[in-house]
Amino acid sequence: MKSLLVLLYSATLLLGITNATQFQNFYPFYRTTLTTERPDCHAYYDASIEAHNTSDPNTCKHMVNCLLEGGGEVNKADWSSATVLLGLTPSILGMVAPTIEERLQLLRERPILGFLSILAAPSLTFSRPWIKPDNPNENKIDWIRQYAFGRGPKAYWIVVQYLSVALATANVIENAIRLGNQTIISWKCNMSYLELAWVLLAPVPILIALIRYIGPLSKKPKEDEATEIRQGSTTTEGSTTTEKSKTPTVDFWEGLLDSVANIHGLVHVVFGTIVLSSVQFIGTLDALGVMGRFAASALIVQFVTMTQLYGKPDDLAKLERSERLKQKRDLETQAPVKEDRTNFKERVYEMVERFDRTSFKERVYGMDGNGLDKGAQVE
Repeated sequence: MKSLLVLLYSATLLLGITNATQFQNFYPFYRTTLTTERPDCHAYYDASIEAHNTSDPNTCKHMVNCLLEGGGEVNKADWSSATVLLGLTPSILGMVAPTIEERLQLLRERPILGFLSILAAPSLTFSRPWIKPDNPNENKIDWIRQYAFGRGPKAYWIVVQYLSVALATANVIENAIRLGNQTIISWKCNMSYLELAWVLLAPVPILIALIRYIGPLSKKPKEDEATEIRQGSTTTEGSTTTEKSKTPTVDFWEGLLDSVANIHGLVHVVFGTIVLSSVQFIGTLDALGVMGRFAASALIVQFVTMTQLYGKPDDLAKLERSERLKQKRDLETQAPVKEDRTNFKERVYEMVERFDRTSFKERVYGMDGNGLDKGAQVE
């Protein structure tokens, strides 16, 4: 129910997204330059739209050329810098966002939260194909495990997770739609939804990797099934001995699907780079705002993912806390350590063996070895 409310709230945010047609609205820094200062270009474009009832590629390209001719060299240089910055956005944010394996594990633990986090951070971090798949649990983050809220069913933390990721998703989708409506793609002039398509295609690599957990592919080999590696060693006598060591194997389909998922992740990053580096009529400062919004959502998703996957579970935290309390009580109520009687007896026997028994009797009883008193003998 809470997840449904969060999704409905996110949907209401998307209803307010502007749906302006092309060339009617631009980003603030060059809005005046591209609208009011070029009335001849807009007059031709509006007439063409009314005649054909749509914007064909030739009309769109003519409009772009008209705006570029009167844009000025300084403005063109600023637009070029903005395209470079936006083109690097998928690669830069991919270094901040969670990896494919981390997204996959979050999707399996929390399906709705995992799917929203993929859309909120469309920049994928892919790894090299044809290698052993990574396990997110192998690389623990100590300070996250120490200070994280945990993975238990705490109501307030679940609400914070879903609400923050839902808002981050709404922010990314609105940002992509606004970028498509207020800019022009140079190689596909009459399309304004390619930026949104880049965002919506982000789940494809993760869904490919998810196939290995569905149906017969979900059966993993037993832990004792491993590949034996024989290592030879030479002894001092010159003979050779072989030692057997087992290394865990990777299922064929698991490795294949993981490699295919990473290849699709690479294609997704390349597609995003092509789309974002081809936008026209946006300044560097406006491009920084666009990149900043994408980065804010990616950082939120990264924090939620790390605390969910690597956070200390509540049962483990309670167990450690109870162990610490038990040790403290034991130290407070611990009795003084009793002396080891066995060691004491051994020390006494050793002293007795070294002691002169005759002189001992003389000092105690005042007698010699024959049992007579020395004073009586003298008398």
